[in-house]
Amino acid sequence: MNRTVALLSLGAVLVFAAAVGAQQPPSLDPERRPQQRAEMKKLAFLIGRFQGTARNGGTGGRRRGNAATVVYRENSWEAGGTFLSMRLRSTAIRPEPSVSLDVVGYDLQSRTFRATEFHPFSNGKPEVLTCTVEGQRLIIPSLHGHSRRVFQKSATGILVKTERKDGGRWVTVAESAFTRLP
Repeated sequence: MNRTVALLSLGAVLVFAAAVGAQQPPSLDPERRPQQRAEMKKLAFLIGRFQGTARNGGTGGRRRGNAATVVYRENSWEAGGTFLSMRLRSTAIRPEPSVSLDVVGYDLQSRTFRATEFHPFSNGKPEVLTCTVEGQRLIIPSLHGHSRRVFQKSATGILVKTERKDGGRWVTVAESAFTRLP
């Protein structure tokens, strides 16, 4: 399993570097690294190992079922702090453990954060998404923009919400509270 995660991480970093579209991957350009790392430090609150409970709700913010599952998340810097890898292990949807990987980086050319997602529902095809950072919140939209995941700092770790558009406003449909592990 660790070998699979390591290979996924390496593949994700390579796909992300190619997707950014820069002539030279930002992590290999010594003059650009400090600028890129400075932007990436905005996401330092996400670094660490976490354990939490995922709660799935209904549409429109109405809670239905509230299926709770223990979830483990491990987030770390890659390539000298130029990328953030976010690994998730869960049994929330399937009986066998589900593993997903997000790799986030900062594109100096477009001045945007970008995430490359690898998850069981993508049929092996990574998704590259433009993210937003607002204070201590990382917002990763869905490919079509109808939903998003919001990662934000909490008193004990991080809170991850899945939100969907309902008319003109965002409504929380699922959330996971993660406590930082030692």
